[in-house]
Amino acid sequence: MTTDQQQQQKSQMHEQWSTAARTWAEQHDLLAGSSREATLALVDAADLKPGHTVLDLAGGTGEPSMTVAQRVQPGGSVVCTDLTDEMLTAAEQNARKRGLSNMSFRRVDAENIPFDDASFDRVTCRFGIMFCPDSVRALSEVHRVLRPVGRAAFVVWGPAAENPMFQVTNSVLAAHGLVQPPPPGALTPFTFAEPGSLSAKMRDAGFSDVHEEKRDVAWPWPGPPESHIQFMRATQPATQRALDTAPGAVIDELKAAMGKYYDGTHINYGARIYVAWAVK
Repeated sequence: MTTDQQQQQKSQMHEQWSTAARTWAEQHDLLAGSSREATLALVDAADLKPGHTVLDLAGGTGEPSMTVAQRVQPGGSVVCTDLTDEMLTAAEQNARKRGLSNMSFRRVDAENIPFDDASFDRVTCRFGIMFCPDSVRALSEVHRVLRPVGRAAFVVWGPAAENPMFQVTNSVLAAHGLVQPPPPGALTPFTFAEPGSLSAKMRDAGFSDVHEEKRDVAWPWPGPPESHIQFMRATQPATQRALDTAPGAVIDELKAAMGKYYDGTHINYGARIYVAWAVK
C-alpha cells in the first residue's frame, strides 16, 4: 500500500470517528459498561502500578483512560489520546465528571507519536491498533516512547464470526445483499482476528517477551434490539447505508436475530477478544 493510500485511509477514519463522536459521547456510560470486561483485561495485562506514567492510544470518549488513571493513583498519570478532537473533548468532560485530575489530553496519530524516547512506563490501546494503516510503524513508535522494561498492552477483536455483536447484523444484511465484504487492505475491526497476527507484528516492531491470549468476555448491551440498531445507524456509516435502504421485513428479521440474545433488559452478545502484551 502506498503512502498516499495510507493517508487516504487515515482521512476516512478521521472523518468517520469525528462524525460518530457525538453519539459515542452521548452513549459513553452505556458503552463503558458494555466494554468493562475488555477494559479490565487490558489494564490487567498492562500491570499498572501507582506512580506509572501511561500513554493511552485511541482513548475515545475516555475509556480505558479513566480506568488506567484510577489504577496508577497515587502519583501516576495518563495521557488520553485520540485521532479526533471531538472524542477528546468528550473524554475531558467525562474525566472532569469523575474528578480525575491525573489525566491530560492530546490529539495523537499513533504512527507519529509526539513524545520523546523513553517517556512512559506503560502504553495501552483498546480496539485501536487495527485502525493504523502501518501497524508496524505504530508499534515501533510505542516501543520508542516506552522506558526500558516498560510494557505495552493491547486488546483487539477476534474473528467477526465469533463476535455476535458484529455477526448478527452482518449476516442478516449480507443475506439480502445490503453489505459487501470489505476490499483487500481495508481497515476493519478484524485486522488482527487471526490468532498470533498481532503478536507477530509486535515482534517485528522490536518487542521481546511477547504474549497473546484469547479471551471470552461479557458484552451486554443495555436495551432492546431497537436501541442497538439506532446506535449502529449513528456510528457505522456502511451499516447506516444498509439499514437506510433495507425493507421493513429485513429490519424485523434483524430485530428477531438480536432478540435471541435479549433477556428483557440486556442483549447479551458476549465477545471474543485477543489480549497482547510485551516488554521493551
